[in-house]
Amino acid sequence: MFRHVTVSLMVLALLAASTEAGAQDRLDLSGLEVNLHGGGAFLDGLETNEWYGGVSAYLHLGSGVALGGTVDRVGTTLEGEGDDEDRAATIWYYSGELSYSFPSVTQAQFYGFIGAGIARFQPGDELEDAGAEDESDIMVPVGVGVRWLNRKADPSWGATLEVRDRVIYVDEEETKVSNDWSISLGLSLVLGG
Repeated sequence: MFRHVTVSLMVLALLAASTEAGAQDRLDLSGLEVNLHGGGAFLDGLETNEWYGGVSAYLHLGSGVALGGTVDRVGTTLEGEGDDEDRAATIWYYSGELSYSFPSVTQAQFYGFIGAGIARFQPGDELEDAGAEDESDIMVPVGVGVRWLNRKADPSWGATLEVRDRVIYVDEEETKVSNDWSISLGLSLVLGG
């Protein structure tokens, strides 16, 4: 249900933002934005919560549109059964994304994004010895965030707060959907803005 609400809100916001408002001087980011971020990941498929970190790079094309990609890493420990010890694993999320930043007359700017990518599960040595293998599944990231820039004209850095849902299509005997949610804080460097 959250996935449908998120997508519906993003579509509604994009339609509302596409209409041109008054002729005020608006923040229109351009150039390359590189963002280092980290926060909490709520992993549906593994039923656990973990800390994660990653990096995003976006090329802002003007008029609020940006193209980019994100790489995130989540380290997790899966509990063993009985006398088995806990076993480490890593999840990597790789995605290409289309972002839209809503018009703003302040240094704060709301944005939304959607993309496509891969979620890759890498078992640690203990899990590999137990027969677990690398798995890659198709992923569709969607989310919203707010970016605060150090100045409206020609910004050089900024901070972000972002909520992301990684909709993962797990291919087992029958395809099922896993929603890996995350919330993160980030620091951006803006080049050519």
